[in-house]
Amino acid sequence: MSHVNRRWRYVATQLPSLWRDIDTSLQSADQIMVYLNRSHPLSITVTVDVDDMDPFECQTFIPCLNMIRAHISRLHSLHIHSTSCETLFYILSYFHNLQVPQLECFSLDLFDQDADRKDFSMPIFIQDSPALRTVTLIGITLLKCRVPPTAIVELNLDFSTTTLGKLMTHTVLASMPNLKILSHCGYIFEFSKTDTVILPRLERLDFASDEASSFFTRIYMPSLRYLCLEEIDDLSTLPDAIAECSHTPI
Repeated sequence: MSHVNRRWRYVATQLPSLWRDIDTSLQSADQIMVYLNRSHPLSITVTVDVDDMDPFECQTFIPCLNMIRAHISRLHSLHIHSTSCETLFYILSYFHNLQVPQLECFSLDLFDQDADRKDFSMPIFIQDSPALRTVTLIGITLLKCRVPPTAIVELNLDFSTTTLGKLMTHTVLASMPNLKILSHCGYIFEFSKTDTVILPRLERLDFASDEASSFFTRIYMPSLRYLCLEEIDDLSTLPDAIAECSHTPI
């Protein structure tokens, strides 16, 4: 829009809402600075799309991260895609122990087949993101990427492209009393025969796994109103599993 003519350029540069979306893979450091300045004082959405970086590439990426860090108080949404745990950890270290008062949405897409076998754990905005409500994790579990659980309202998990082993214990879900929307694709949670979890406010469940029966016999969802099931291999056991859950008013 700013390249149509002089008048349009003037109008575009005076509208902060046109400069709120920042993508580090499409914009140079100079362009990112322009977006940050012109979007002020509005909140911003940042997308970080990186593959496995060598040490030199990491060094060249530092100015971009420093600029975003300087405006972290305006961050509304953060989306990160990476093919390497090491690169991901490097990026997230720049946001560690920072106050992010406006952050509402956080998504992380990791395509690293060896992620579950690597010894790492990344706390994400544990104490200083009071507005965080929506979390999306693809290819990485909440055991590896720890976010503040009590504030989460919508949780999207996708393990369909990974070979993850142990995913998460029932205690992870149990620590989310305000969860209203849960989307789960891929391998099931880890439950023992006696584990039960109560999700008192869960209203919507999208579930794509061939282990639905064990899930429904372990999770209590008294407020559930919408249920979507996909990729269920054994439908014969599913009706019994749902029928036995008198706590699910579907």
